[in-house]
Amino acid sequence: MQIEIPRRVWIDAERTLRECGRRACECVLYLCGTTDGSHANVSAAYHPAHTGSAVGYEVPIPELTKMNSWLFERRLSVFAQVHTHPGSAFHSATDDRWPTIETVGFLSLVVPNFAALGLAGLDGCYLAEYEGCGRWREIKREEMLTRVRLEM
Repeated sequence: MQIEIPRRVWIDAERTLRECGRRACECVLYLCGTTDGSHANVSAAYHPAHTGSAVGYEVPIPELTKMNSWLFERRLSVFAQVHTHPGSAFHSATDDRWPTIETVGFLSLVVPNFAALGLAGLDGCYLAEYEGCGRWREIKREEMLTRVRLEM
């Protein structure tokens, strides 16, 4: 699935990710919107209440319930999780084991250096796609740039 992210959404997402990063904490948000099956139009980045440290984050179950209600009220779906790492971007064993959504095709975008360089160009970012049964596939940069489109 190709994901289109409007400029206003990714600018807000960058700001949110950097704010957490200034505290040397990993941050997470979810890209939400509507889809026709092959193309997702992102209309919001949901930033859940979560705990974070330099090596991880956790979203409490009540916050996931709150997010599900928020999505339902707006008739939106989650297509991707975006989270930061303190250094280089990769999918850790924890990332692999604990996806927020276990739907085939769900995307996980990891942003390096607590998003200090932002999202423009997706430089240094890592993208993985959930294949089911706990398996993730790394999406190489060339494909990533066609799958995740940042409106300029």
